[in-house]
Amino acid sequence: MNAPVRPPRLSSAIIDRVGYFLPRLLFTNARIAPQLHWGDITRALDDFDPALVDPASAAFWDEWRGRFSLLGSNYENLAATSGSPAGRFAGLRSAAAAYHFAEFMYFEDAAIKKSLRQSVRRCFTEAMANSSVSYESRMVKAAGEDIQTFLFFPRDGQQSFACVLLSNGLDSMTEMEILSIGEYLLDRGIAVLLFEGPGQGLDLGVRPLRIEMEAIVADLVRDLQDDRRVDTGRLGFFGVSFGGYFSLRIAQALPGTFRGVVNLSGGPAIAPFTGLPRRLKQDFAFAFASADAQELQSRFDKMQLVGSATVEGQKILSIHGRLDDIFPAAALEAFVSTDSKHHELRLFETEAHVCMNYLHPNLISASDWMLETLGPIRRLSQ
Repeated sequence: MNAPVRPPRLSSAIIDRVGYFLPRLLFTNARIAPQLHWGDITRALDDFDPALVDPASAAFWDEWRGRFSLLGSNYENLAATSGSPAGRFAGLRSAAAAYHFAEFMYFEDAAIKKSLRQSVRRCFTEAMANSSVSYESRMVKAAGEDIQTFLFFPRDGQQSFACVLLSNGLDSMTEMEILSIGEYLLDRGIAVLLFEGPGQGLDLGVRPLRIEMEAIVADLVRDLQDDRRVDTGRLGFFGVSFGGYFSLRIAQALPGTFRGVVNLSGGPAIAPFTGLPRRLKQDFAFAFASADAQELQSRFDKMQLVGSATVEGQKILSIHGRLDDIFPAAALEAFVSTDSKHHELRLFETEAHVCMNYLHPNLISASDWMLETLGPIRRLSQ
């Protein structure tokens, strides 16, 4: 007897085992950055074999990768047959998002992961060519490295803009999660500079992640000083996850460079490597190009930040979940306590890493905080 026809749906096994990160697949309901929709997720994960639903297993993420890769391919085909720029823009944005989430927790084959991330960049670039959004993609020489940057300005071009530099987490992509966050700032009249340091973006897994990111950032700021459209007296820095660690590190290393610094779920110390879940161990091993647990723990220990991260004229906002299993909340609380006058901590007692269930309200309030912190608009002289 044929099974009754029904719409696609998420099984209880999927909801139970991986429901905590499903909000990430929708992220911020972006207008420019790649974006999935709830129906995309239900179609991709419909009829997932319950025996495979174990996020600690390689088989689960291989099956996941195949399903979201197919979703990306289908959206690319839809874009190719669209008769309008708007249709191509929408289809390619969704293709880029699907390819990203096909690879974001897949580490078994570096070549496949790299190819999928290249597909994200290709689809995003083609999507933007079919949109009215203006942005500048440039390679900037910083600390001896060629750094990919994307510079976006608000629509009003008659002023010198405050500008916020945004930094990736370990497994995020510049044009995906980071641009999605940047849209909140653009809506408030703030320019955004997205950048990919060594080991970030398309360089993930190609070279180890560079921890001393402050050398890169210092040269990016110097490059911005030559751009009359940017008011380098009103700079901010915003990092998410491992980019949040960079936020705190850069606030210490480059005192006074940034008026406002936002740390979303980073911290001064990483949890012990041996206690991390499998997917996080693989994530760190891939990003740092090492599978040696002792070596990775040694790197974690050397990365730990101590002391205050603030100076007069600089403010920091940290947003964190008490249940974060990567950056312990207690370490961040101790770090903030050294200078609570300039460093505000908003702690969510029932949230884990990135506070995914509060992402939208947190980005609203953090972007408003950044706007207030960076100060009033300076008009260009005529």
